[in-house]
Order: sequence, then C-alpha cells, then structure tokens
Amino acid sequence: MDSRPTSVVEKSLTAIATSSKKSAYLLAAIRPRQWTKNLVVFAAPLFAFSINFQSLLGSLLAFVLFCCASSGFYLINDIVDVESDRQHPVKCKRPIAARLVSIRVATGMALVLLGSALIFGWLRSPQLGAAITGYALLQIAYNLGLKRMVILDVGAIALGKS
Repeated sequence: MDSRPTSVVEKSLTAIATSSKKSAYLLAAIRPRQWTKNLVVFAAPLFAFSINFQSLLGSLLAFVLFCCASSGFYLINDIVDVESDRQHPVKCKRPIAARLVSIRVATGMALVLLGSALIFGWLRSPQLGAAITGYALLQIAYNLGLKRMVILDVGAIALGKS
C-alpha cells in the first residue's frame, strides 16, 4: 500500500503540518527563552521615575528590537559554528546543527532580524539606533574572536552578549 497522500486535502494537510514543524524549528533557532535578558530596557523609565504610556511603549519597542538583534546573532553564531556544533553532544540538537533549519533560511532570517532592528532603531531615535548598533558591534567582535579569549569573553558577556 502506498503511504503518500493522494487527495488534494491530504496533500494540503501534509504541507501545513510540514510548514508548522519548520516554523517550530525556526522559532527554536531564534532562542526566545533568551529574550528575558532584554527586559532590562524596562529599567530605564523605572529608574528615571518616568513611567507613563509613552515611556513604556518606547521600552516595548526597544525590547522587541533587541530581541530581533539578539536572535539574529544567535542564528549567525549557529551558522558559523555549525560544523563544531554537529560534533558536540548537546549543541548537535540545535535546529541548524541538526539540519532542521537550513543555513540558507537561517541566513535570510538573521539578515531580516538584524536589518529590521537596526533600521527601526535608528528611525525611532538616534539613541536607540546607536544602542542597537553598539550591541551589534559587540556581538561581531565576540563572534570574531572575543569568545576565545577568557577574560575578554567574560567582559563581553557582562556588557551584553545574549
């Protein structure tokens, strides 16, 4: 007996199920559990004693943009480290290392996330744009070598490596 879908409905349901799985793997690859680190942006209006709708809305935007930027860098890091991650007993289960998310899709998503964070950050305000750009530069330095230098690694993590 042939187990392939035969009707249009079965083919459609199979496509939806496959798409849902791919979306779930991509969601896992951007590591939303790490986004809690970005909640620190809500401290600014709190410590400035300026808690109002506009400041909370601004902090919410900053939170979303930093989540996009950090997720973009998680994808980039996983792409760069894919071969060593495949050899690691735990990291081999990450979606990119496990070939559940293609490098091409991950690269495109990283570009969209980082590009959006930078563009919308600068459009919102020069301060937010500069903060996201600074974060991005730190991540680039971290991924290019700081993570292999023990003391500098700790310093980079303390300054904002997600």
